[in-house]
Amino acid sequence: MTSKSTANARLLLLPMVLWLAWLPDILGQNVQFEYHNYNQLTELLQEFHQNYSDITYLYSIGQSVEGRELWVIAISDNPTVHEKGEPEVNLVGNIHGNEVVGKELLLHLLSHLTGGYGQNGTISSLVNSTRVHLLPSMNPDGFNNSWVGDCHSVWGR
Repeated sequence: MTSKSTANARLLLLPMVLWLAWLPDILGQNVQFEYHNYNQLTELLQEFHQNYSDITYLYSIGQSVEGRELWVIAISDNPTVHEKGEPEVNLVGNIHGNEVVGKELLLHLLSHLTGGYGQNGTISSLVNSTRVHLLPSMNPDGFNNSWVGDCHSVWGR
């Protein structure tokens, strides 16, 4: 690639990169691009379940060492039923408390699946043919005990 074509490619990418900041508003997503603490996560999952109760089921698989619920939200056309022959997928985030990107990605996936159901054929087909279980935070205690910028200690692990 020549330097002129590289410069042109960068100029073409600039508007796309700038546009990403408005993507959640354009898509009408409910999830902000920010880290969610345990209380925010709990409220958000309850809100999604309330708003999409026909395709979600919110349940706890137990409690953390410090007594926080380990929330899972199932997404399917029959979210409370194990249907014979229907695949089930379990996705787990925030296994280490200070590794929170996975948790946030699962929240965006939740927003994408619930918001797209009935609006997008591919998403509707996936939700109708699969039961997806999302455990956004397997280690809410670790997240609570970690801090931004800590890459070396064992706190939050």
